[in-house]
Amino acid sequence: MKLLSQSKTIAATLALIAGWAMPLAQACTVKELVKPQRLVEQAQAIYHVRADGYVVPLSQLKRGEAPLVRFSVLSVIKGQSPMTPIHFAGILVQADDPSDQVAPRDFVRPAGRSGMCFATEYHLGAEYLMLIRGGTP
Repeated sequence: MKLLSQSKTIAATLALIAGWAMPLAQACTVKELVKPQRLVEQAQAIYHVRADGYVVPLSQLKRGEAPLVRFSVLSVIKGQSPMTPIHFAGILVQADDPSDQVAPRDFVRPAGRSGMCFATEYHLGAEYLMLIRGGTP
């Protein structure tokens, strides 16, 4: 009788773990691939930018404060030229983080596969195409 009770407890625990693991495993997967034309249409602005450094040096950040990466706008492809400097939460890294997925990609690149499921690493001096909607890329 005790063995049956233990088996039920183990089975319930495994079911609970599986119930948590499934949504977590799928959290970084795109539910619907949006066509590039639609991304461009929906963007309020599109900028060709370069990652230039941190807004505030890492050594001067207060505990718990997120680092902000500063970007120079090299060209405006759509929308107005920004009135203020562009900066977004992120970190600067030395190595590139290329996607290991085939285009069109339905999964974030490796650096974004933990935490919030967004890749927030930028290579210092690298150029990016930022599609802005609602103030965020």
